[in-house]
Amino acid sequence: MSTQTRPAAQYIRMSTDRQDLSPVVQKHAIAEFARANGFEIVRSYEDEGRSGLQLANRPKLRQLLGDVADAAPFSAILVYDVSRWGRFQDADAAAYYEYHCRLNGVQVIYVSESFANDHTPVTVLLKSMRRVMAAEYSRDIASKSRAGQERVVAKGFQMGPLPALGYRRCSVSADGSRRLMLEHGQRKAALTDRIEWVLAPDAEVQLVQRICRAYAGGLRLVEIASLANAEGWRTNKGRGLSAEALKRFLKNEALIGNFVWGVKSKGGKVIQCAPSRQDGCLPRIVDDATWARVQARFQGVAQRRPGHTEAPGTRDCARLGAPRQLRLPLAPAVPEHRYRRTLGAAQQLRDHTREFGRALSAAMATDGLPAAFDVRNNALTFWGARVRVRLMWPSAPGTWLLERNRCAPEIASTLVVRMARLYVPLDFFLLPSALLPALFSRPLQASVPRELQAYWLNSADPVIARLRAIAARTSAGLQASGPQKLPSPARC
Repeated sequence: MSTQTRPAAQYIRMSTDRQDLSPVVQKHAIAEFARANGFEIVRSYEDEGRSGLQLANRPKLRQLLGDVADAAPFSAILVYDVSRWGRFQDADAAAYYEYHCRLNGVQVIYVSESFANDHTPVTVLLKSMRRVMAAEYSRDIASKSRAGQERVVAKGFQMGPLPALGYRRCSVSADGSRRLMLEHGQRKAALTDRIEWVLAPDAEVQLVQRICRAYAGGLRLVEIASLANAEGWRTNKGRGLSAEALKRFLKNEALIGNFVWGVKSKGGKVIQCAPSRQDGCLPRIVDDATWARVQARFQGVAQRRPGHTEAPGTRDCARLGAPRQLRLPLAPAVPEHRYRRTLGAAQQLRDHTREFGRALSAAMATDGLPAAFDVRNNALTFWGARVRVRLMWPSAPGTWLLERNRCAPEIASTLVVRMARLYVPLDFFLLPSALLPALFSRPLQASVPRELQAYWLNSADPVIARLRAIAARTSAGLQASGPQKLPSPARC
């Protein structure tokens, strides 16, 4: 054997940590081959825990192919066998990546294969057969795994990630004698154990019912997410709720007791098969009538806005953060007939309404009443109720005028805030929205007229108390409209 060695790289791949063909075994075989054939390993590329079906999920192989194209400092790539190079479902893909290396002067050598590492017709034929066998092995494993999954689902067990809210995982032994609650990320006690989904604590189950009834009753997903986050709720992974997460959650049939498996998969499917489902195997949380209203609303939103989600745009979502102080420039001296313009431009006044609404919702949350502020309709949102916020600006010294604005008929109450100046409210009027055109059609003077006395509030404390009463009233109605009793399964 020549004392001069040739530089080579090694490529290592293993799908799972439970395979017998571990990286240690591969490296040992490659090292033995390198010593016997005059190679020196100068670089190592390892894709641990990576499937061989696709190139997209194998960063080290992509890096290797890129280095080869950029004049890599090695002339050979040592791989344990054809299956470690890849189990591509199209056998020509594996040949293409190998040919890419050969075009750039780098040879791919399989150290444990029985055929020689040359390009004779017999070697090419054997190598092609091994590529097809590697791909077929993946399809065979996928078929067996799928059959096992279908049997597990048919027996009433569950697998995969939990819904965002409402359920917990319970590990059940093969004979059913041991039941152990599992935390997020915790594995089952034994390989022979199965997983059951059981109901979460009662408070979380009631939250799921409130979410479903609130969405069926007309609240938007972003409002519901804000309300749940204001109450301090998090998903089973410890994350805050978002409109997109609620959208996926409210379409999950687990809420009505049905488990569906295999609707979506990561990457391309090795085998094509219909989703597995088992109806009635889970403890249901939502009654059929509420579920039907939720799904009907999703269909209505999709028809009205094809290609768009229920959540508002990025700009509106960004406005749901912490209140920011606006610095509006005031003119030092303006004629009386233009007094209104000293407060700022129309867009600034709209921004100020939103900031005022956020500040009010934050004050209510501090007072123990979770509320969200809808920047689209300028409305305070509670579970099952909305109260629109309107700011009343001076039109002249000692005179206030409520500008005409588009009405939101689904918002039953309106909070009119008479502003003394920027950021300083003078007093409040909380009244049914239907009365606004009649009671605020004319300019309002400093004294409160008789017809508005019943709705007048002179400070923020009675406003919060009145809003709390509205929220409690609508929440009670929301609870009364829900199901009285749902099946309650055995818990862990």
